[in-house]
Amino acid sequence: GVTFIFSYTHFTSPIRRYPDIIVHRSLAAALGYCEPSERTVEEIQKIAEHCNDKKLIAKKVSESSAELFFGVLIHRVGPMEAKGVVVNVLDAAFDVLLFKYGVIKRVYINTLEMRQAPSFLENPNRLILYWENEDGKFEQLIQMCTVVEVILSKLPEPTKFQAVIKPRSIKDSPTLMQMYNKQQSSGGDSADLNFDLLLLD
Repeated sequence: GVTFIFSYTHFTSPIRRYPDIIVHRSLAAALGYCEPSERTVEEIQKIAEHCNDKKLIAKKVSESSAELFFGVLIHRVGPMEAKGVVVNVLDAAFDVLLFKYGVIKRVYINTLEMRQAPSFLENPNRLILYWENEDGKFEQLIQMCTVVEVILSKLPEPTKFQAVIKPRSIKDSPTLMQMYNKQQSSGGDSADLNFDLLLLD
């Protein structure tokens, strides 16, 4: 902790991040430790925007690289399965966070073998999927925080892969909140509901 310091501020890695150095210099000038910068507000604004652009580009490159190598892994070891949580719902797709692998993957509706086109509902966004198998016809509701079972499989391109979900009925596709409420209503301690362990199965 910091004690008995009149003026204090903290940044992440000033030796590596130019934006932090700019802020440090501005603070030092404001506190009278050095002369103010000769740069205008407009010039500093341009520097800040440039730094933000570069940081965003670096983040996108890092994410793309991770997905590329994950795709190579799937091509080498074959299909992989994992539980996930829906984090975004669109009219023709939804995004799933796979805790086991630490990635978010989009599931496209046109890759799912359903008996009919899904229904898209808004406010909030939801999808109703219509399935049919040897047990008959059933529906699955996809909404924010729905727990789903995902299958990752390779595509023809060397590093590309796709995600589909296993058909499950509405009662077998709860949201995290529904699981939490069920645990409480059954008299269990909500602290015993370990979502990490559940989703890493």
